[in-house]
Amino acid sequence: MPELAEGAYQRVVDGAERDSLVRARALIRLGRTEEASSLIDGLAGEVGADPGLLEVRALVATIKGNWSAAERYSREALELAPESAGAWNHLAVGLDEQGETAEALVAYARALELEPGYWEARFNLGLLLRKLGRHEEALASFEEVLAQVPSHAKSHYEAGVLHGILSRFDLAREHLESALRLEPESPRAEQIRTLLGRLQ
Repeated sequence: MPELAEGAYQRVVDGAERDSLVRARALIRLGRTEEASSLIDGLAGEVGADPGLLEVRALVATIKGNWSAAERYSREALELAPESAGAWNHLAVGLDEQGETAEALVAYARALELEPGYWEARFNLGLLLRKLGRHEEALASFEEVLAQVPSHAKSHYEAGVLHGILSRFDLAREHLESALRLEPESPRAEQIRTLLGRLQ
């Protein structure tokens, strides 16, 4: 996360922000998922069936890898707010991870139809397309993300791997070097170095 963005989220958490859902989202962006989860658990009895709360619950469930809960909360949110791109994205993640790839593709398409600039959903769609072996389509998704967020290291990594699979080695090297430069301490940094070594 860029330092400036992290500082902005921290100001939301530390400041006088009265909207607890906004604070919960900021905590999630800072990696403080358990605090966010506790915050929204406390809200559940106060606000009742609220689509925003359900969407944040679905997001927390995806981060925790609770795919059935992510699906359940997303579907509940969409019953109340069918135009919620975020809920469609979280539903797609939950479905994908449970092996429901066809329905997940439909859910991602709906999220991006509602919000074409929703780069997180486009990145997730790229991951699913790559898993399905649809390499050119996956690559197009990651490149669209990078057109919006040039510093997204994970998209550089995915694009680099796909270019390598497609024997476009110069482009593979360029993206992998960008991923390493942007996140030199990431868990996949050593793997990237190994891949770059094979491209020499």
